[in-house]
Amino acid sequence: MIPEALHRAAETLAIKNDLGRLSRIETLSGGANNKVFRLICDRRPAILKSYFRDLGDKRDRLEAEYAFVNFARAHGLDCVAEPLGCDSAAGIAIYSVLPGRTMHEGDVTTATVNQALDFLLCLNANRAAADATRLGTGSEACFSVDDHIATVEHRLKRLTRIPGDDALDRDARRFVAGNLVPLWHRVSQRVIEGFLKSGLDPAQVLQTAERCLSPSDFGFHNALLDEDGTVYFIDFEYAGWDDPAKVVGDFFNQVALPVPATHRAAFTAAVTGLSPAPEITRARIDLLMPVYGCKWICIILNE
Repeated sequence: MIPEALHRAAETLAIKNDLGRLSRIETLSGGANNKVFRLICDRRPAILKSYFRDLGDKRDRLEAEYAFVNFARAHGLDCVAEPLGCDSAAGIAIYSVLPGRTMHEGDVTTATVNQALDFLLCLNANRAAADATRLGTGSEACFSVDDHIATVEHRLKRLTRIPGDDALDRDARRFVAGNLVPLWHRVSQRVIEGFLKSGLDPAQVLQTAERCLSPSDFGFHNALLDEDGTVYFIDFEYAGWDDPAKVVGDFFNQVALPVPATHRAAFTAAVTGLSPAPEITRARIDLLMPVYGCKWICIILNE
């Protein structure tokens, strides 16, 4: 059942942006925090997103995604949806309908990984443009090694307080205390030691030229595959400026649709080419990779 207020706001937005009269709204699966719908209108269909809002979470998901997609389309990237209109007060936006289907494990190939890499490189080929400087920082953006470590420690701290007293809750608490916390202590210590041994300061903040534009939550779980082999990318509510090491770390550690590690060397080499100090960027990516393994264990347990 579509709430009446949402239906009215969607209809107003469709008419305002020349989609014609709204005849039907279909609920689509796949939305996590946000709700996603297909609008059937007189002139053309569209995708409607109703963005999650919470008083305890200050992130403006609508603004982040809408601005990022506008930037990408303005610079010729048609592998993302076209933004058609938004209503900030109602927390909704409409986008063009992309072709393709949800991707599966067998779809993660050299060809599709290269398309993901091309998307990232093309985004960052335009990072000096005026409209790029107006984009915000990504969600959980990290600009120093200390930031990366603090982000995981924040997630880990929450997991040490898992509530409930059924068997699953007790097993989870035992795993966190007995396995994950000791693992994290070893990993974080080795990472800091590795940076110091390489002559890199864990507290050093990345300069603007060393940062990149990140789709965030980047992976094939947020993509569609067309029948001609073209990959289209979706869901940029956490997008913005970030550390290249975080982009690569998340891309190769996300668990929804894993990317084989055999692709990591070539992917990393291309990403380091964005940096004015490629050898340092490569070292940072390699040293921080285990941090993102731990982060994604925390994300799985959070579920």
